[in-house]
This record gives sequence, structure tokens and C-alpha cells, in this order.
Amino acid sequence: MAVAQQQTGRQGVKAVIVDDNTVLLTRERRADGSVYHSLPGGGVEPGESVVGALSREIDEELACGATFGAQIGVCSYTHQTRPQTTNYRVFRARLTGDPSPVLSENVVGVTYADPSALPDNTLDPLARFIEQSVSATSPCEPTQSH
Repeated sequence: MAVAQQQTGRQGVKAVIVDDNTVLLTRERRADGSVYHSLPGGGVEPGESVVGALSREIDEELACGATFGAQIGVCSYTHQTRPQTTNYRVFRARLTGDPSPVLSENVVGVTYADPSALPDNTLDPLARFIEQSVSATSPCEPTQSH
């Protein structure tokens, strides 16, 4: 009889970066070589603030800084490659530089997409969150810079 792997939870942060009525998506590569689209962000380390984690993740993935606005929602994602669910807090953000994908973080590109016409390989439920929550007419009002 197979023993089921227990799901573990972790806290994460994601950024919604809207520019000219489009949302920035990262193109990331899994260990098996497949590519998917996501929002920039990742896990919150022990003792780290959510804004600090988001600032670190954007720097690690896109090699640039950002300013952050209000939290606009929450979203949970059950990972395909490990027995883990991440509960993401999602914030509005603006980049303070040009994004440059960091290959060592498995970010192989960035794209700006219409929130109502996302690439097919955008992670669900992030795709549903973007489609339901992102209004191209409500820009980020930065409150914190990192």
C-alpha cells in the first residue's frame, strides 16, 4: 500500500505589475524542462516581512527593484513538483528598472499579457486570480520602496 505524501503549507507573495493595460508574467522552467507563466514572487522566509520577501523575490527573479501598493487579494497554489501548497498574498507593484530574467532562478523570460487573454500555460489559479482581479484601469499606488 502506497503512503500518501502529506501536503505542507508555506506563505508566499506575488506581485501584479500592470503596464499599459497589460500584466507582467514571468516565464519559468520546471526541473522537467516544461515552461509555465506566473506572477513574479515566491516564498516568505522565516522572520521576513511580506514586503521584504516580495522585494527580494523580484530582485532575485528580475534583477530590478520595485515599489509596492496595496494587497489586492490572496491565492493558493498546489505545486505539481512537490507536495506543497503555497498561500500567496498578492500586491500591486511597479518596477523601478527594466526586468532582466535571472536564469539561475529558472526565470527564462518575461512577457506582458492582456489580463483577459493570458498564455495557456499560466498557472491556475493565478490565471483565474488575474482574470478576476486585475483591472487595467486601476494602477498601482506605490506605498513602499525597496
